[in-house]
Amino acid sequence: MDCPPGHYNPSYSQSSIEHCLVCPKGYFCNATAISKFRDWPCPTAKYCLNGTLDPLPCPAGTYRDDTGADSSEACYECPAGYYCPRETDVYYACPEKTYCPAGSTNTTVCPPGFFCPVTSAAPLTCPENYYCPLNTAEPLACYPGTYCPNGTAYPNLCALGYKAVD
Repeated sequence: MDCPPGHYNPSYSQSSIEHCLVCPKGYFCNATAISKFRDWPCPTAKYCLNGTLDPLPCPAGTYRDDTGADSSEACYECPAGYYCPRETDVYYACPEKTYCPAGSTNTTVCPPGFFCPVTSAAPLTCPENYYCPLNTAEPLACYPGTYCPNGTAYPNLCALGYKAVD
């Protein structure tokens, strides 16, 4: 008798359903008559509990680029500067004008007064003599007749009778 999905039988001479063993966690026995569970590792981007018939997806904010995960904790946290949507075996670079802390499921728009080059884990403060409006990849130089202290989102006009010092 063949073992049902989710089970295996390493002994070819056993013909009773009682000799079927539950497929161990980290493996995915999704066919009948499996004799070697090690030939059926849980696929990438998923994890498999005991007797899994349908592998579970790695949660958003994590990834799994190798086979055999046996719990959601076996999915790796997405590194800082990258984001990981649900059920992925790779992590994606955080594009410019956004930032991605460790464990990100998506990108976050760079706020005003900050800039975010590619793979930013956190927004960087706009330096003095530059300004950084919403969604900035690189700081923009302050122009004549304005001044820009650290963290400036938009240039400040100099008061009448004054000029910015270079």
